[in-house]
Amino acid sequence: MNTRRRPIGRITREAHTVGRMGQTTVTSKIPKNEIGYALCRVRKSGRLVRGPVAEGTPTRVDIPIQCPPGSDFEVMVHTHPGGRAEPSALDRRTAERFGASAICIASDTELKCHPATRAGRTSRR
Repeated sequence: MNTRRRPIGRITREAHTVGRMGQTTVTSKIPKNEIGYALCRVRKSGRLVRGPVAEGTPTRVDIPIQCPPGSDFEVMVHTHPGGRAEPSALDRRTAERFGASAICIASDTELKCHPATRAGRTSRR
């Protein structure tokens, strides 16, 4: 098992589930207010780059879906301080609306990535 630590915004996680959707244990450094950002894929290289980081209130954050030129929006990432690492109905609707492939949410104790579309539904891309 790979136990190397990697930074993700303001949180650090054990890098043992890289490359697949799932649950990962995190060491909490999450602020009291939600923070969020978009991950965008650079067309030429396939690299993921982070968009601007936004800070909201303890219960919501408006994530700017801004990708650098030559890249496309792919993943919505944000925190649920004091909550669960599960997407709310609004999280799912927002991800579907903007065509995200996944939603990654960090609580105080875990990081989970979820497919953005529900089973049986298709994205409105």
